[in-house]
Amino acid sequence: MQEEIKNLILESTTKTTSSWAIVRDGVVAEFSIVSGDNPTSSFENNILKVDTERATLCIDFNDKVDAVVAESGAHGCSPWTQNIYLCIPKQDAKMSHRNILTHLGHYKEGQDEGELWDLGVGKETLDACIITKDEETNQLLKQKEGNYIIDDPNFLRELVKHSPTRFFKSKYAYIIVRQKIPQEGEDEIDGPHTHLLPPIIHSGKHFHTPIPDDMIPVIQTDPFGSVIDGNGDFYKWNGFEDDKFQGFLKKFGNSEYLQLKEKVKKKIIDGLTNDATGFIEEYSDASKQDVIRIILAQIVCDDKVDEQIRRKAFKVMENLQSVNLRGLKQWVQNMAPEIQQ
Repeated sequence: MQEEIKNLILESTTKTTSSWAIVRDGVVAEFSIVSGDNPTSSFENNILKVDTERATLCIDFNDKVDAVVAESGAHGCSPWTQNIYLCIPKQDAKMSHRNILTHLGHYKEGQDEGELWDLGVGKETLDACIITKDEETNQLLKQKEGNYIIDDPNFLRELVKHSPTRFFKSKYAYIIVRQKIPQEGEDEIDGPHTHLLPPIIHSGKHFHTPIPDDMIPVIQTDPFGSVIDGNGDFYKWNGFEDDKFQGFLKKFGNSEYLQLKEKVKKKIIDGLTNDATGFIEEYSDASKQDVIRIILAQIVCDDKVDEQIRRKAFKVMENLQSVNLRGLKQWVQNMAPEIQQ
């Protein structure tokens, strides 16, 4: 891994604008630092560890880990995502791959102690576990030990009420989340959290990730802070030329993607300027859909671009029913309401 990338990651570990995630289709653990947290960070023997009262992040910068700098529009909660993906070859990424609820024994490390259970989500490269600290929760789990529980919504709802500590780990990285799981009817809680989405797990649906097919991310991070950061806060975007991540992408990103983006961006801006929407026809090409979504969203968020062009770009995204339209609408409502008029 390039030292510049590694140093950037290490420098960003305790910033509230940074976010980290271990993601597999339908299973997500996110680590971020909320204002008021008192994080502690260490880096010894090439292992990074960050602790707060709410969560723990741990990454082993093993020699097999490499960095992929990329952005994606295939996401619904933000106008686009931008990340440094810490990746390893797929053949080296295998974890326990359990598909039944399994008691793994007693666990004790740092501020976490209790019984360790593998939820059995069936992901080949991710173990989704919980740490239980009371006998009532252990008894609940013992009733289903040895069973596949992801298809049992009643049991999962009951387990959520107990809000156990979540311990999601990939090869060379893990995130522990102690923060309480929001109960039904409660507001979402800022900061570290986990998602377990049975409909996506069952469907086998695969979401696009902008990394090589023979690699898999052990964890991903946005050290710069996007237009919507890991805590859901909204920020002004600095634009195509001044945004720090865009500069980082030009330096370390995939050259073929960067050439395609420049070519498509010129065509889109020319089209929007001259009321020529021929570029929309290219959206039928699956290989160009993601970059078109990204460019349109970034035009909308760039206040250096003419307001009429921004408004047209927003309208085009509505017409395309882009997957990230929900996140873009939220950003526009908060940061540029004039665009939706």
